[in-house]
Amino acid sequence: MQPSIPPTQTQMKNPAARKKPSNRPSNVITACKSDTLPASLRLAQIIQPVPRLSEPLYRRSLEIREKALGADHPDLAYPLNGLGNIFRDQQRYRDAEPLYKRALALRERSLESDHPDLVELRRDYAKLLRATGREKEADDLVARLSADRR
Repeated sequence: MQPSIPPTQTQMKNPAARKKPSNRPSNVITACKSDTLPASLRLAQIIQPVPRLSEPLYRRSLEIREKALGADHPDLAYPLNGLGNIFRDQQRYRDAEPLYKRALALRERSLESDHPDLVELRRDYAKLLRATGREKEADDLVARLSADRR
C-alpha cells in the first residue's frame, strides 16, 4: 500500500489531474538491479552522459555477461565499449584503452570487417587515439574502415 500524498491545489480543483499511483520504482537504478540484463544495458546507454549512473550499470552488465557467456564472447563488446566511452569522456584514457582493445578483439573475431557494430567501435577507439595525440594510429584505423567498406 502506498502512502497517502496530499493533493496539490490543481488536483483539488481538477479531479482529472490526479495521478493514479504507479507500481514502478521511483529510482531507475533500483529498478535495473532486478531487471533483465538487456534492459540494464539499454538504460546504461541512455544515461551514459551521467557517468555516475551509467558506469555501475555497464560494469554490472559486463559482470553478468562474463559469468553467463564466458570471457571471450563477442557480446561482451557492448558493455566494454560503453565503459570505454565513459572513461574517454572523463579523460581516463589509460582505463579506456584496454577496454576498447578487448572489445575490438572480440568483435573482429566474430563480425565481418564492415559490420556496423565493428565500425562504431573502431570510430570510438579512433576518438581515444586522437584525444591522446596519436593521430597516425587514428588515421590508420579510419583508413581501415574506408578500405573495409569498399
